[in-house]
Amino acid sequence: MSNGKEGTWASLKSGGKVLRLWQTEGGPSLSVAEIAILWLSDAQYKMFAKDQKAFLNSNGVFPAKVNKMIAESTVTPKSDYPGADNWMVMVEHDGSTSNCGVASMLMFHPKPGA
Repeated sequence: MSNGKEGTWASLKSGGKVLRLWQTEGGPSLSVAEIAILWLSDAQYKMFAKDQKAFLNSNGVFPAKVNKMIAESTVTPKSDYPGADNWMVMVEHDGSTSNCGVASMLMFHPKPGA
């Protein structure tokens, strides 16, 4: 499932990267939840947003297939901060039910001199 050393960013099949926090030293234990951070381009995020469950399952983000998506939130910069082309997505996977919750954030470019 991992493309390299545990606790490091791994490449996803469809592009982008994943950091599996339960594999990091000192990260949350599996008894709490499996938490993954995705780093996606705008185009990759659009694929993710179209069918989150299929994206997570086809990329093998978690050891078990996702059953269903049960929560979602999205944050974008205020209008005076232009959006970048990258998204950070936190996904929590409950190992007992295989359900997921997602929080997505469009990364932003700070104003020059800010």
